[in-house]
Amino acid sequence: MKLKKIMILIVLIICLISVVTYLIVVNSSTEVKEYIPEEEITDEELRNTIVTLYFENKESGEIQTEARLVDSKELLSNPYQYLVNLLIEGPKNEGLRKIIPEGAILKNATLVGECLTLNFSKEFISNAGGDAFSKSNIIYSIINTVTELKEVSRVKFLIEDVESDGFNDVGISFKNEFMRIKN
Repeated sequence: MKLKKIMILIVLIICLISVVTYLIVVNSSTEVKEYIPEEEITDEELRNTIVTLYFENKESGEIQTEARLVDSKELLSNPYQYLVNLLIEGPKNEGLRKIIPEGAILKNATLVGECLTLNFSKEFISNAGGDAFSKSNIIYSIINTVTELKEVSRVKFLIEDVESDGFNDVGISFKNEFMRIKN
C-alpha cells in the first residue's frame, strides 16, 4: 500500500515536471509580436477630450446635453470662458437650439474659491426673450455646463461688471449665486 502511494507521487511529480518544461519551451520559442496600429495617433488626437454642454431641446424645450470633442489645450488658459463661448456658438446637434441670447458676449470669467463669476455684455439681458421657463433654461444651461468642472459649485452673473436685477420680469435675480439644480 505504501509502495503504491509512492509510485503515484512519483508519477505526479514527473507529470508536473513535464508540464513545466513544456511551458518553458513553448514560451521561450514564441516571438512577441508588436502591435502596430493601422493609423498612427496624432498628437492632436491625443489631446482631445470630451466636454458636456447643455442646450435647449427644440421639441421639448428641456435642457439636454451635447457631448463635444475638443482640444484639451484650448481648456488650459481659461476653461470657463472657453465652455461658455461654446454655448454662445450654439449646438452641433440639429435637434438642439442655441439658448444664449443673440449678441451676448462673455466679457470675462473669474473663479474665486468654488464660485465662478461670469461677466456678460448687456445683450445677455436685453436680447433674452421668452417666459420664466426659457430664461431659467438660459441660466441653467450655463450653470450645468460650467459645474461639470469639479472646481465650480456656484455661479454668479454680472452684467457689464455690475450686479444686476437679472431677468426681474420673471423673478430671476442676479444678486445671488446660483447652484446646479437641473440635469
